[in-house]
Amino acid sequence: MACLDDNALGRELTHAEHAHVAECSQCREILAAVLQSSATEDATRGDEPSAVLAPGAALGRFRVEALHGVGGMGVVYAATDTTLGRRVALKLLRAGSSGRAREQLLAEARALAKLTHPAVVAVHDVELEGDRIYLAMEWVEGETLRDWLARTRRSRGALLDAFDAAGRGLAAIHAAGLVHGDFKPANVLVGHDGRVRVADLGSGETPAYAAPERERSARADQYSFCVSLVEALTGDRKGRSTLPGHLSAPLVRGLEADPARRFESMEALLAALARARGAPVRRALAGAALLLVLAAAAWAARPIDGDSLERQCLDAALEEQRAGVAPRVPAESCVRVATLRARVMASGAAPALERRGIYAERARARALLAGGEPERAFVQAWSAYGRATASGDSALAVETLVMVAEIEEETGRLDAAAEHLRQAGSMAEALRHEEAAVMAWCGLVRIVGVRQGKIDVARNFAGLAEAALVRAGDVPELAACVRDAQRELERLKGPE
Repeated sequence: MACLDDNALGRELTHAEHAHVAECSQCREILAAVLQSSATEDATRGDEPSAVLAPGAALGRFRVEALHGVGGMGVVYAATDTTLGRRVALKLLRAGSSGRAREQLLAEARALAKLTHPAVVAVHDVELEGDRIYLAMEWVEGETLRDWLARTRRSRGALLDAFDAAGRGLAAIHAAGLVHGDFKPANVLVGHDGRVRVADLGSGETPAYAAPERERSARADQYSFCVSLVEALTGDRKGRSTLPGHLSAPLVRGLEADPARRFESMEALLAALARARGAPVRRALAGAALLLVLAAAAWAARPIDGDSLERQCLDAALEEQRAGVAPRVPAESCVRVATLRARVMASGAAPALERRGIYAERARARALLAGGEPERAFVQAWSAYGRATASGDSALAVETLVMVAEIEEETGRLDAAAEHLRQAGSMAEALRHEEAAVMAWCGLVRIVGVRQGKIDVARNFAGLAEAALVRAGDVPELAACVRDAQRELERLKGPE
């Protein structure tokens, strides 16, 4: 692409322009000059001068590779963590001269660093060196949601899936007691792995997407999210009149001028959008209701398909009964669970014979654990996980990883169990495997909160479990899991 012109220097750069800057020494020199000018203006106002770092410069354990971009709240560099040997995005924040402003930025950055969610860019480290605050963040190979939307025409389903993931990230940010402050497509990343991540919290308010009250709050974030989604759906940030009819009501409510009239939370907005997405399907099913009633008797007598989701659930229950343990999912719940699992975006399916072998290994692992042999149970479960992963059945793999973590917890390997549950939760969220997501997040509440005493961190996981349960719908086994997690948190918190 062509080098940056004067117009580009007056606005936020696109992902493609950032990539060009990383390879073009002339553009890096231009941006450095802009930064130096900005530093002079900052000093004139009595503010902290903006940092200008040359390639090879060191900041703590981080070595700068190249200037990556300039935002409203600071400067971003591609850098290397020389201790861990990984690439990071190093963001130097601009702070005013007052100690209070600097401390507020530092407190928010540290709170963000404690947040773990697959749809939020991870903050690896937060440091204060002299008067400079810098964040070492996850390096994401990909593009912004703005560029992703502009690159090619997206199906409505793909578009809504991307925004649903971004909305989950916003909900997690709010659950951590933070607000974003500048949600827009340019501040959301879509990785080459397909994962959507919210980035650039508090990077400076953009009027085109800002709520009319111009205040930083969760409901203002909700408004900005709805403006962004309306723009993506219609091509116009003000295109409410051309919204698809079934999506209009939740988005119009999210765009209410009065914050009190919007949804009480991002979770509530996302749940309303999910229900709205299903409305056309529900209407089609209602039109076929008479045919379903007439076919009911035939269906009751019909053999279960040899490789249906219901059949898979029953196979797993049967293997557990053979091993002498109570099924994790009772046979009578398999119809309901099959309906839930039908939503899972699995990347592949293991052959029926191999899947049954994996079910048998998992059942033996549970029997060994119940028999007081947790080490042998772990070996058996890990073997099952390896087989599930090798089969390419991502849904089966994430379910088995949750079991591995539960057995690790029993053997006292709490750190390993927590890490595997985080992986399982992230995988489950990406797959929309709500059943596995609830189990993973609830397990983390138990391990991190109850057994490790990190109550504030555990609250984040409890919020994720509750959100996954809302998406899953009426599943008593999952609801019981979430209730137990909530009770444990309340018990640990104690009386007010």
